[in-house]
Amino acid sequence: MNRKKAIIIGSSGQDGQLLEDYLKNLKYDVLGINKNNFNIFEKNKIDKLVRDLQPDEIYFLAAYHSSSEKTSNFNVELNYKVNYLAIVYFLDSIKQYSTRSRFFFASSSFIFNTSKIPINEKTGYSPSSLYGLAKVASMNACKFYREKYKIFACVGILFNHESKYRKNDFLSKKIVKAAVEIYLKKRKKKLQINNFQAKVDWGFAPDYVDAMYKITNAKDSSDFIVATGKLNTVKKFAKIAFSYLDLDFTKHIEEKTNHKYNSFRVGDSSYLKKICNWNTSISFREMVEKLVSDELESKGIYAFKKSS
Repeated sequence: MNRKKAIIIGSSGQDGQLLEDYLKNLKYDVLGINKNNFNIFEKNKIDKLVRDLQPDEIYFLAAYHSSSEKTSNFNVELNYKVNYLAIVYFLDSIKQYSTRSRFFFASSSFIFNTSKIPINEKTGYSPSSLYGLAKVASMNACKFYREKYKIFACVGILFNHESKYRKNDFLSKKIVKAAVEIYLKKRKKKLQINNFQAKVDWGFAPDYVDAMYKITNAKDSSDFIVATGKLNTVKKFAKIAFSYLDLDFTKHIEEKTNHKYNSFRVGDSSYLKKICNWNTSISFREMVEKLVSDELESKGIYAFKKSS
């Protein structure tokens, strides 16, 4: 029996690394693409790749992230090229050379405005950034190729999800990293956080990768919200992380400002659960504790047990 073939664009990121492991466990042949080994802006090279490989599945996870917009050197052109143009290039190559290939695009909850009502697939788009705007354009491209050319182009609208592969500039990683460094007595400086009361729909990244696979292997292509549907505060995240190490987070974290707000995004994954039989595997507490445990392991500390 021939092994299935998959391409992962953005293979060096959190989701790319997890998805590669996931697919290899399913005996896929996986080609990982990242900015160091392939130029996703060269249409002729994409055409050749898709034509020669005839992949069963293509997962587009690469992104020029929204956090970049907070800096003065945000690259508008790169945002457009990574978050939209490259997606269209791959979709068009599938149309021309490999119509049986299934295409997954990783969108983001940032295509929506903040809302106290759970967001589902029928919620109107209202991006508040160029990143979100490009994501909406790519979702429309997937819909266009799906409806006009019958390409299997599906979308996962991903809410916040965490793992040991998170980069250091993400809030979750900052909290976990600070807790472990303080526990190991390698840090004395307090961690600065903007708002303890901020609420986030936080999920476990391996569960979201499982959703990507199930969405891509569903009977029909569509758009799906991938979220836990549960909100947790930054304060709760910090308390769990520090408590796991028998530390009092209030002694090691302080808020930068007194500004409080209750704007948030919470996702409704009912459609995903119904169509793809998807669900989360661990609780919020278990996820945070695992993140701390994984960070300890990265420092060479294994089989950590809390003191009684």
